[in-house]
Amino acid sequence: MKSIYGLVLLCIIPLLITGCKKKDSGSSSDSSDLLTDATEYTGTFPTPAKIKYLDQGINIRVTAFPGQMIAFFNSTASAANASKLITANKGVILAQIPAIGYYFIGIDSSQTGSFINTLQADGMVDAVVPNMLSYPKTGVDILDNCGFDHGKAVQSTLQNCAGTLAECEDVTLGGGSEIAPLSKQIPAILKEANKNNGGTTLINLSYNGGLDRTDAYDYANLDPLSKTEDRDCWFTFMYGILKTIAALPPQNRENLVITIAAGNEDMPIGGVLDYLRTLTGIADVLKNNVLIVSTDNIPVIHANYAPEDGDVVVMNNSTAWQGTSLAAPCAMGYIEAIMNGEGVTAKQAITAMKMASLANPDREVLLGDAMTIAGSIKSGKLFSGGPFTLTGTITWDSGPDGICTVNLTYGMKSVGVSWDGTKGSISIPAVVTVELVSGNCSASENNGTDSKTMSGSLSGSNSSVTGSAMASFILGTSPSLTMTLNFNGSVNTSGDLAGTFSTPSFSSTISVVLKHQ
Repeated sequence: MKSIYGLVLLCIIPLLITGCKKKDSGSSSDSSDLLTDATEYTGTFPTPAKIKYLDQGINIRVTAFPGQMIAFFNSTASAANASKLITANKGVILAQIPAIGYYFIGIDSSQTGSFINTLQADGMVDAVVPNMLSYPKTGVDILDNCGFDHGKAVQSTLQNCAGTLAECEDVTLGGGSEIAPLSKQIPAILKEANKNNGGTTLINLSYNGGLDRTDAYDYANLDPLSKTEDRDCWFTFMYGILKTIAALPPQNRENLVITIAAGNEDMPIGGVLDYLRTLTGIADVLKNNVLIVSTDNIPVIHANYAPEDGDVVVMNNSTAWQGTSLAAPCAMGYIEAIMNGEGVTAKQAITAMKMASLANPDREVLLGDAMTIAGSIKSGKLFSGGPFTLTGTITWDSGPDGICTVNLTYGMKSVGVSWDGTKGSISIPAVVTVELVSGNCSASENNGTDSKTMSGSLSGSNSSVTGSAMASFILGTSPSLTMTLNFNGSVNTSGDLAGTFSTPSFSSTISVVLKHQ
């Protein structure tokens, strides 16, 4: 991972793993053992400390275990070459999982900056990060050890939401410690994926990446440096988990789903997720393997949020008022209920959860909606795609104010279509934006943005699918305006729904392909 401008990489990462797993009778027997040649660290951990260093010219201040680093090597690097590079830079391999290029490394803490920069400059290396800490950041004051109150509350919520518990993995330093090193979290995820040998693996991470301080729930009032640290902390937590999943072989990743608590800092996380998707392999993992769970149910404080992001959903179950750590296991319970009730795979169930969220203006997942969508997926009736953007220019005579020209943009976060060959429905969570280009439009016509879910019906045959989606938007100070998107398409030889979107507002069109789910 190359250095990121503005990211301090300061991260204290809380995590509890609750695994609900089933061995599929059809699991591949060819899956390789991810733990071949793996070694486990059984040594002690140094006292956590603030570490300052330069990462490619950027000043970094990290709370971590001094002298301990985590590196991910890419698939082209052999274990021998990875070891050679590490030892050549005076590093000692403390633990390793060569199958995914993971190495836990001991170094002289005074050489932190030079070690990171040297390894990141090598083409074999994808990422190097310090061995971060984890602290509980929830709405209740409990520890993250499985035998303590928080772990029990997570398990109870999971079971109350129709999930079943397989086991709880302790990733802390033990003995009721609140500290969970990243170097223990990553192997725990890999162990669960390896154990199931390509079968269904459901994991719940019920703590978020947050800073261990009393003001962490008041993001809006933090000073700029603290805001940067919070965002960078959440980024580093997510990157470490997502990179671990991305490094798994396809057969181990195919039936793996992880629910992750969004956190309770009232912090916008959409921009962080957008950046993560630009990193190799992460967008696919976010789409197919991860569900980030927020809530509207917390009094006083508020959950981290991303109202426009399709990989973030809202759960308002009865225990979510205590924090997103008790919203996430309920989402996992729903996923298991959908799998059992509709006979779909883990990937299909997480797709149904995300589409059910996007179809609700408040982004809340309702189990009945998700079940219905999963049923459409199973019967082969569901198509989805996106994001798409349709933009055009409109010019008109606004009377006393003269000629007015604006850009009108339909930002389609996703498109979901249910189609049985003769009739169907379409749902489009969309952001419509009006931006002044020239002229003297009235204030109500100048600029404005509004988000709504556009919906409508489709008809025809597989060779000619037509219909439209509509919703009323408020743009600027204008009254409610009904906006329309028209769809024309057909089911192609690959079984996908291909076509075009247009609008009566302007002549521009875009071509889209909605994949058969």
